[in-house]
Amino acid sequence: MNRIILISHNRLAEGMKRAVEMIAGPQANLECLGLMPGEQPDALIDSFKQTIQPG
Repeated sequence: MNRIILISHNRLAEGMKRAVEMIAGPQANLECLGLMPGEQPDALIDSFKQTIQPG
C-alpha cells in the first residue's frame, strides 16, 4: 500500500488531511506532520523518521 505523508508548518498538513477526508472519507494511507511554533526542526525530522519506519 502506498502512503502519503503531508508535512507543513504548524497545523496546515492536519487541515489538508481533514479537507481530503471530508471529500473522500477516511484515508488510512494519509498521514500528517507539522512543525509547531517553538519546536526545533530536529523534532519534525525525528517524527518523520518514526513515521517511515517499517513495522
